[in-house]
Amino acid sequence: MRLSIPTLVLGFLVPVFATGDDGIVTELKAIAGNWRVVHFEHKGKVAPDGDAKASLAIEAGGKAVLKPQGGEIRFTLSVDPSKSPKQITLTYDEGPLKDAKQFGIYKLEGTKLTICMAPPKRPEIERPEGFTTEEKDRTLVIHERVDEGK
Repeated sequence: MRLSIPTLVLGFLVPVFATGDDGIVTELKAIAGNWRVVHFEHKGKVAPDGDAKASLAIEAGGKAVLKPQGGEIRFTLSVDPSKSPKQITLTYDEGPLKDAKQFGIYKLEGTKLTICMAPPKRPEIERPEGFTTEEKDRTLVIHERVDEGK
């Protein structure tokens, strides 16, 4: 049996695209849920425990709501788990940052979700490469999954 080059290329691409979409859906499901902030750091400075109170709710489809003290921020997130470190992009749904993007990286380790972000409206090239904020205009937030049964 003889296969043409286009058939071979298509045969390799279809599984790659299918796996990519499945990987994104799987990853969004993995980070979906209710989270509370347990660590907040900006430009190398760690916020005192009492100042870092906030909750984050993420739906499996990528819609999310961050509730810092006295406020609410709605955004849509997208992920790329094929990158190393994994990439996350927030798109603000309302308010003064409506439609602005914020680029970052993330890791999910058990019940901890760590996100390191560049400021909103910065170009994608400023996406962090590591989970550090020192000497950079970066924000690092560690979230802990909230037990749904409590």
